Amino acid sequence: MIARTPINPGSIDWTGENPGIYLKNALDGPYTCLASFFRVFYSPHGSGHSLFLLWDPQKEHPFNAIYTDNERLSEWLRDNFVARFAAFRGNLILPSLPVRRAGSYGRGGDPRSEYSEVIGSQSEEIRLTWRGLTEPYYLQVPPANSATGVHELFSVFLDARDAEVVVNGERGLGSVYPRDFFGRQGSNAFLAFSETWVGPGRP
Repeated sequence: MIARTPINPGSIDWTGENPGIYLKNALDGPYTCLASFFRVFYSPHGSGHSLFLLWDPQKEHPFNAIYTDNERLSEWLRDNFVARFAAFRGNLILPSLPVRRAGSYGRGGDPRSEYSEVIGSQSEEIRLTWRGLTEPYYLQVPPANSATGVHELFSVFLDARDAEVVVNGERGLGSVYPRDFFGRQGSNAFLAFSETWVGPGRP
């Protein structure tokens, strides 16, 4: 076993938070509502927030959009990360999602039980809520097993037994189901804190 050095020699592509809610109507059915939220503290394109919302992943919908305060960061996250996440991979709507300015971002609750993120744009108020949260666990994924295939992933995860996506008072379709997550039973709704994606290094 090769010992790790205290300082990782890779490049920090981004660090922050990336909770998600991926809803379905059946365990083996297609996704009915997808939300991946980023609170980025550092990246090559600065800091910022991005919510990738596919209110309806199967067809066009007025709520389908990227809600952000940093458009360049959002485009970079979409192309290099979100498009490679299993729930979003191959989705035909994702590449042309409209970008909407969202100026307010708030959080509430307690990650030990129930937690929420609230995003406000000019015409939408979006509330993401996670309930029945598990004990946290630390994730350390080598490049070969990460979504991108080139990054190491480090994060603290908490799985949710229940979650919802609400836009302007309307609840997104679907429920939370378990998923196999690196050999343990995880959930399609989760909090991901202290998340860092480490690349192979820059010359």
